Amino acid sequence: MRTRLLVLLVLPVLAGCAASPAAPASGSASVAPTATAAASSSASLPPAATASSPEPSTSGSAAIVLTRAPANFGCDSIGWPDDVERFHSLTFQIDGTSPDPVSAVSDTGVELPVAWAPGFEGSPTANEVLDPNGAVAAADGEVVQLPEAANPDLRGWPLCVTPTAVTVYLPES
Repeated sequence: MRTRLLVLLVLPVLAGCAASPAAPASGSASVAPTATAAASSSASLPPAATASSPEPSTSGSAAIVLTRAPANFGCDSIGWPDDVERFHSLTFQIDGTSPDPVSAVSDTGVELPVAWAPGFEGSPTANEVLDPNGAVAAADGEVVQLPEAANPDLRGWPLCVTPTAVTVYLPES
Protein backbone atom coordinates (compact mmCIF):
# COMPACT_ATOMS: atom_id res chain seq x y z
CA MET A 1 0.00 0.00 0.00
CA ARG A 2 2.91 2.36 0.69
CA THR A 3 4.07 1.92 -2.89
CA ARG A 4 0.65 2.87 -4.22
CA LEU A 5 0.47 5.90 -1.95
CA LEU A 6 3.94 6.98 -3.02
CA VAL A 7 3.01 6.57 -6.67
CA LEU A 8 -0.16 8.59 -6.14
CA LEU A 9 1.84 11.35 -4.48
CA VAL A 10 4.73 11.34 -6.97
CA LEU A 11 2.68 10.81 -10.14
CA PRO A 12 1.23 14.36 -10.22
CA VAL A 13 4.73 15.80 -9.84
CA LEU A 14 6.07 13.63 -12.64
CA ALA A 15 3.09 14.45 -14.84
CA GLY A 16 3.79 18.16 -14.34
CA CYS A 17 7.44 17.68 -15.31
CA ALA A 18 6.43 16.07 -18.58
CA ALA A 19 4.09 18.89 -19.58
CA SER A 20 5.04 20.81 -22.70
CA PRO A 21 5.91 24.48 -22.15
CA ALA A 22 3.86 25.31 -25.24
CA ALA A 23 0.71 23.76 -23.76
CA PRO A 24 -2.04 26.30 -23.11
CA ALA A 25 -2.61 27.15 -19.46
CA SER A 26 -5.88 26.09 -17.91
CA GLY A 27 -7.72 27.23 -14.82
CA SER A 28 -7.31 23.94 -12.99
CA ALA A 29 -5.03 20.96 -13.08
CA SER A 30 -6.29 17.44 -13.51
CA VAL A 31 -4.52 14.62 -11.74
CA ALA A 32 -5.24 10.95 -12.45
CA PRO A 33 -8.48 11.56 -14.37
CA THR A 34 -11.29 9.05 -13.97
CA ALA A 35 -14.40 8.56 -16.04
CA THR A 36 -16.25 10.82 -13.60
CA ALA A 37 -13.59 13.52 -13.70
CA ALA A 38 -13.38 13.39 -17.49
CA ALA A 39 -17.12 13.95 -17.77
CA SER A 40 -17.01 16.83 -15.32
CA SER A 41 -16.37 20.35 -16.56
CA SER A 42 -14.29 21.21 -13.48
CA ALA A 43 -11.48 18.83 -12.62
CA SER A 44 -10.41 18.38 -9.03
CA LEU A 45 -7.74 16.49 -7.19
CA PRO A 46 -8.74 12.98 -6.06
CA PRO A 47 -8.92 12.28 -2.33
CA ALA A 48 -5.76 10.95 -0.72
CA ALA A 49 -5.42 7.18 -0.92
CA THR A 50 -5.87 5.22 2.28
CA ALA A 51 -5.54 1.56 3.15
CA SER A 52 -9.30 1.12 2.81
CA SER A 53 -9.92 3.17 -0.32
CA PRO A 54 -11.27 1.27 -3.33
CA GLU A 55 -9.25 0.99 -6.50
CA PRO A 56 -11.33 2.35 -9.39
CA SER A 57 -11.37 0.53 -12.68
CA THR A 58 -12.63 1.69 -16.03
CA SER A 59 -12.84 0.03 -19.41
CA GLY A 60 -13.25 3.30 -21.31
CA SER A 61 -13.67 6.99 -20.76
CA ALA A 62 -17.45 6.74 -20.29
CA ALA A 63 -17.47 3.42 -18.43
CA ILE A 64 -18.92 2.96 -14.96
CA VAL A 65 -16.16 3.01 -12.35
CA LEU A 66 -16.24 -0.12 -10.18
CA THR A 67 -14.98 -0.55 -6.65
CA ARG A 68 -12.40 -3.35 -6.63
CA ALA A 69 -12.36 -6.24 -4.19
CA PRO A 70 -9.10 -6.51 -2.24
CA ALA A 71 -6.45 -8.69 -3.87
CA ASN A 72 -6.37 -10.97 -0.83
CA PHE A 73 -10.16 -11.29 -0.67
CA GLY A 74 -11.60 -14.06 1.45
CA CYS A 75 -15.33 -14.27 2.07
CA ASP A 76 -16.16 -14.15 5.77
CA SER A 77 -19.94 -14.45 5.45
CA ILE A 78 -20.15 -17.79 7.28
CA GLY A 79 -22.59 -17.26 10.09
CA TRP A 80 -24.97 -14.33 10.28
CA PRO A 81 -25.20 -12.05 13.32
CA ASP A 82 -28.28 -12.72 15.42
CA ASP A 83 -29.01 -9.00 15.75
CA VAL A 84 -29.22 -8.44 11.95
CA GLU A 85 -32.27 -9.49 9.96
CA ARG A 86 -31.26 -11.98 7.27
CA PHE A 87 -31.42 -10.79 3.65
CA HIS A 88 -33.52 -12.89 1.25
CA SER A 89 -32.82 -10.90 -1.91
CA LEU A 90 -30.70 -8.08 -3.32
CA THR A 91 -31.64 -5.56 -6.00
CA PHE A 92 -28.67 -4.14 -7.90
CA GLN A 93 -28.74 -0.40 -8.50
CA ILE A 94 -26.41 0.71 -11.29
CA ASP A 95 -26.25 4.36 -12.27
CA GLY A 96 -23.18 5.59 -14.13
CA THR A 97 -23.94 9.20 -13.18
CA SER A 98 -23.91 8.50 -9.43
CA PRO A 99 -20.82 9.05 -7.23
CA ASP A 100 -21.30 5.43 -6.07
CA PRO A 101 -22.48 3.89 -9.34
CA VAL A 102 -23.08 0.31 -8.15
CA SER A 103 -24.85 -0.75 -4.97
CA ALA A 104 -27.25 -3.46 -3.88
CA VAL A 105 -30.34 -2.95 -1.73
CA SER A 106 -31.51 -5.82 0.44
CA ASP A 107 -35.15 -6.80 0.83
CA THR A 108 -34.88 -5.35 4.35
CA GLY A 109 -33.92 -1.93 2.93
CA VAL A 110 -30.18 -1.96 3.66
CA GLU A 111 -28.07 -0.35 0.91
CA LEU A 112 -24.77 -2.19 0.47
CA PRO A 113 -21.63 -1.20 -1.43
CA VAL A 114 -20.56 -3.71 -4.09
CA ALA A 115 -16.92 -4.61 -4.82
CA TRP A 116 -15.83 -6.53 -7.91
CA ALA A 117 -12.94 -8.91 -8.60
CA PRO A 118 -10.50 -7.85 -11.33
CA GLY A 119 -11.88 -8.71 -14.75
CA PHE A 120 -15.33 -7.19 -14.24
CA GLU A 121 -15.79 -3.82 -15.93
CA GLY A 122 -18.44 -1.15 -16.06
CA SER A 123 -20.28 -0.90 -19.36
CA PRO A 124 -19.40 2.19 -21.40
CA THR A 125 -22.90 2.27 -22.95
CA ALA A 126 -25.45 1.04 -20.38
CA ASN A 127 -26.11 0.79 -16.65
CA GLU A 128 -24.56 -2.68 -16.56
CA VAL A 129 -21.45 -4.46 -15.32
CA LEU A 130 -19.69 -6.80 -17.72
CA ASP A 131 -18.04 -10.06 -16.69
CA PRO A 132 -14.48 -11.05 -17.73
CA ASN A 133 -15.95 -12.57 -20.93
CA GLY A 134 -17.73 -9.33 -21.91
CA ALA A 135 -21.22 -10.65 -21.12
CA VAL A 136 -23.58 -8.78 -18.79
CA ALA A 137 -22.92 -9.80 -15.18
CA ALA A 138 -25.40 -7.38 -13.59
CA ALA A 139 -27.96 -4.90 -14.85
CA ASP A 140 -29.72 -2.03 -13.11
CA GLY A 141 -32.78 -3.35 -11.26
CA GLU A 142 -31.65 -6.98 -11.37
CA VAL A 143 -32.91 -8.99 -8.39
CA VAL A 144 -30.85 -11.84 -6.93
CA GLN A 145 -32.43 -14.33 -4.55
CA LEU A 146 -30.23 -15.33 -1.60
CA PRO A 147 -30.81 -18.97 -0.67
CA GLU A 148 -30.41 -19.81 3.03
CA ALA A 149 -28.53 -23.09 2.68
CA ALA A 150 -26.47 -22.41 -0.45
CA ASN A 151 -23.90 -19.94 -1.70
CA PRO A 152 -25.52 -17.09 -3.65
CA ASP A 153 -24.43 -16.15 -7.15
CA LEU A 154 -25.03 -13.45 -9.72
CA ARG A 155 -25.52 -15.03 -13.15
CA GLY A 156 -23.13 -17.77 -12.09
CA TRP A 157 -20.54 -15.50 -10.45
CA PRO A 158 -20.07 -16.19 -6.72
CA LEU A 159 -21.28 -13.57 -4.25
CA CYS A 160 -20.04 -12.87 -0.76
CA VAL A 161 -22.87 -11.18 1.13
CA THR A 162 -22.32 -9.77 4.61
CA PRO A 163 -24.56 -7.41 6.61
CA THR A 164 -22.46 -4.47 5.38
CA ALA A 165 -21.21 -5.28 1.84
CA VAL A 166 -21.43 -7.44 -1.27
CA THR A 167 -18.43 -8.76 -3.20
CA VAL A 168 -18.63 -10.40 -6.62
CA TYR A 169 -15.64 -12.63 -7.16
CA LEU A 170 -14.22 -15.17 -9.57
CA PRO A 171 -14.69 -18.88 -8.86
CA GLU A 172 -11.62 -20.75 -7.70
CA SER A 173 -9.93 -22.65 -10.50
